[in-house]
Amino acid sequence: MDDSDQQSTVQDRALPPGKVSCRNLGWCVDICREQKLDLNSLLRNLPFEKEHLEDPGNFIDWHSFRTLSDRFLHHFAEHEIRTAGRHSWQHNTMAGYKLMGSFNHSLIAHYTLGFGPQGFIAKLFPCELAIKKITDKHLEISLVMKDNLPPCRSFHMFLAGQMAGLTEVYDYEPAEVDIYQTNQGAKFNVTYSHVSPTLYKAKKNHSKSFNSQYVRP
Repeated sequence: MDDSDQQSTVQDRALPPGKVSCRNLGWCVDICREQKLDLNSLLRNLPFEKEHLEDPGNFIDWHSFRTLSDRFLHHFAEHEIRTAGRHSWQHNTMAGYKLMGSFNHSLIAHYTLGFGPQGFIAKLFPCELAIKKITDKHLEISLVMKDNLPPCRSFHMFLAGQMAGLTEVYDYEPAEVDIYQTNQGAKFNVTYSHVSPTLYKAKKNHSKSFNSQYVRP
């Protein structure tokens, strides 16, 4: 089995009830590395170590994830957690989700694949999501935890950053994302400038074609 088949198998595995997939947790490792913070110190009294988080095929329970996420609030400001979310698109475990844009002709379609009812967040975390188009430049995304699990504010901050960073995949400015906490989760208002994945891909192809004409033999 090659790497792509293995990655597909991991992605297709059903999420056990009350569990979180480690596939979207690379940011935990990255932010600690960038800020020179010992991640293992944040994992004290939790039933796993850093190496467990680094394997995208692993799972952790929601309550442990919530404890870990909340501990980040003791070391990082909200904007730093949001920035980690924005930058998470560059993590190698997110490559497949980032490439979803290659098959889409609208930014809303890419947001739906990420943050819609059948999107990857709903498959990696024990929550249900809904997405509503308000205008061509404004989306409303709602998140409700499953099985009466308690919500997690720091998790919402990370998601807000990830939502903001999706437009950067197309070389546009990050989207503006406002969070409204609820008893069962959160609502996110996402606004952005007009983004055309089709135009973005055309520009990329034109740039490649232009550069290839000037490559030295």
